[in-house]
Amino acid sequence: MPNHFFSLAKYKLNIDYEYDFILIGIACHEIDLKFVWQVNNKLQTEFVKVQDISIREKKNTDPVNYGIYHYLDEGIHTDFFIIVNKTGNSTLIAEQKQADYLLKISGNISVEEKYRIMKKLKEINNVIMVFDIDVEKIKAKQYLIF
Repeated sequence: MPNHFFSLAKYKLNIDYEYDFILIGIACHEIDLKFVWQVNNKLQTEFVKVQDISIREKKNTDPVNYGIYHYLDEGIHTDFFIIVNKTGNSTLIAEQKQADYLLKISGNISVEEKYRIMKKLKEINNVIMVFDIDVEKIKAKQYLIF
């Protein structure tokens, strides 16, 4: 009986996501519920808590949860997300350790509107700094796709 050997071809699936959103970093040492309440008051928005991002940083460790708050502005068809960047000793986006929170904006928003939002965020008590983040320079940007 002949001995048949065969090999299975291995294929690797590469997915290139479009990172078509704006990201703003916010340094503020308030707890997330109080900070989101202040944002809602200042921007006249209605951010609500949604499901956390759960990241397992190393094998055999418990996942770390990062809070997310969502607001949809139906008038301009734009989604806004406030993402908690720091939980305990962990940071979701390691390159942005100075950011306690990230504001992700997906949709139709002008540069002028982005800067108006940034200016309003700077007016919130206990907000230390508000800054632009270049999404392309973030290594773990896949964590921001949801």
